[in-house]
Order: sequence, then C-alpha cells, then structure tokens
Amino acid sequence: MADSMFVSILSAAVSSGTPVLYAALGELVCERSGVLNLGVEGM
Repeated sequence: MADSMFVSILSAAVSSGTPVLYAALGELVCERSGVLNLGVEGM
C-alpha cells in the first residue's frame, strides 16, 4: 500500500516539475549566451 502511494506521488511530482525544468534549462542557455531573460517565471 505504502509503496504504491510513494510511486504515485513520485510520478505526480515528476509530471508537475517537468515544465519548471524546461524553463530552468532555457534560462541557463540564455544566461550562458549573455541574454538576460527576466520573464522566465511566466513561461
């Protein structure tokens, strides 16, 4: 019971965190190229 609950919570966390990860990686690329992107939180 507890294992299936842990797996479902982990799955939901990964699903919810993917857009934030993409925004963070995009901001990393922008910062490395010298562009300041202040609106990354709204992406």
